[in-house]
Amino acid sequence: MINSNIKRERTEATKHRSFSKTLPVQKGQTNSTMIPYFTEICKELLKKTSKNNISESQACKKAAEEYKYHEGACLNCGAIGNFRPHGSYMRHVVSYINGKVNDDLVETRRFKCKSCKKTHALISDILVPYSPYSLCFRLCVLLAYFERSMTVAVICESFGIVKSTLYAWKAQFLEHKGLMLGELLNRTTLVLSFIREHLGSESYPSPLQRFFNKLKFSFLQTKRKTSQVVPP
Repeated sequence: MINSNIKRERTEATKHRSFSKTLPVQKGQTNSTMIPYFTEICKELLKKTSKNNISESQACKKAAEEYKYHEGACLNCGAIGNFRPHGSYMRHVVSYINGKVNDDLVETRRFKCKSCKKTHALISDILVPYSPYSLCFRLCVLLAYFERSMTVAVICESFGIVKSTLYAWKAQFLEHKGLMLGELLNRTTLVLSFIREHLGSESYPSPLQRFFNKLKFSFLQTKRKTSQVVPP
């Protein structure tokens, strides 16, 4: 009886603890594999980070509509053309538009492979897997930090984040910058130039796609458990 009470108390304490803005996980959703879908849309948004004129929710919807699931290959068994729609779920996307923090709900489409029964959740490269904060939002925060135009306190207040989050993003960004560029190029590439020019360049394939192809996780992603689907 004592052990049962302790277990119940711990469950209740965890239930009311808030870790992020992500929506409650639905039954069966945790078995989905996140599939970054690489498009030209993300590069277009990254070019506008300095202007803070971004609409991630619309871009995510556009990317999902463009995805040709009937031509996709399952990353679990390799079968091609065996995806079928398998519902969807809603997730938060926090962006920074015209100087204001914006929290939208976007639909995440799910597909199931008819061969191996594996379920996949389609995620645009605009988003960071397992996080409500978009890639462009994080880059806006980092631009403000590295530009030194505002204090850390003002940045955190403007973007609605805490200092520990800012410093965690900074450390992760610098680590991933080095992984993307390599040791030699990383030393000679300034942070601001990297954000504005390298990530927003016209080069193809996208640096974000090359990063994922090499390391098997997305740029600025913390939890590392994804698979990849490249547009047909």
